Amino acid sequence: MKLYSVNLGSEKNPYQMCYAHLVVKKCQYCPRTFSKIHGKGGLVTHQAAHKAQKNRKKKSSSEKISNKKLLEAKDCLKLCSILAKIFSYTKTSIRKDEQNILGKYGNTFWKSEDQEFKLLPFPRIPNTLSEPIIIHLLKNKKPIPMLAKFEFVKGSLNGNKADISATYGKTVKKIQAKGTGKNDFITMGKKDMNSDFFIWLRFTDAFVKNNFSSLSMIIVEKPRKHKKLREWSKKSNKLTFEQLKSHIGKYNSLKINLDTDLK
Repeated sequence: MKLYSVNLGSEKNPYQMCYAHLVVKKCQYCPRTFSKIHGKGGLVTHQAAHKAQKNRKKKSSSEKISNKKLLEAKDCLKLCSILAKIFSYTKTSIRKDEQNILGKYGNTFWKSEDQEFKLLPFPRIPNTLSEPIIIHLLKNKKPIPMLAKFEFVKGSLNGNKADISATYGKTVKKIQAKGTGKNDFITMGKKDMNSDFFIWLRFTDAFVKNNFSSLSMIIVEKPRKHKKLREWSKKSNKLTFEQLKSHIGKYNSLKINLDTDLK
């Protein structure tokens, strides 16, 4: 409680002084003090604004956590099987119909260098599936020795804009991840080039055959340090596996069997 001197003058004597005991209360959220309790500009209204802001932050934080929730390994396998059905359907009836229709248009859809039609592309493998698979493989197989003691989370930490973040104490490593299927090529942007590790999970025809026992995982440490790859990335960002090998020379490749390596 504080004492304030207040001028309560009258018309007859505007200089008359008296002292009143005013109760001053402090906000429970910040250092501000208030002599007015209710109404606009009062303590109750001020504290209500604090509560609303706190609830907004709490909701935002919980949303970020839920967005980073990782698919369980068993669910990754189930989703692979579901996606395989889509690839299988695309491979059979639709592909046969495509060739009949595209053949009517001469060279418009014909790739003479590959001696095949420009068929409609296979479905893409979503990163919401490929990234969790890569995280489980990083945990189970520990393919990067220097990250053996690290924890892995989906998404960025400390604003690093990573696909996957590896953490150990205060150390955070940025991992960029790609997953490809029948269309076995990738694109590499600035974020990929500036990563600590770049990982490419190659399914090739695993979804078409519904067989996930012969995948490969390519790991490149600090892509920006490879001169040929750095120079190439300034001209184009599309890259086949053979081109990647010719640009980096050294890389780590692992054979992956999802049926056993995700368990």
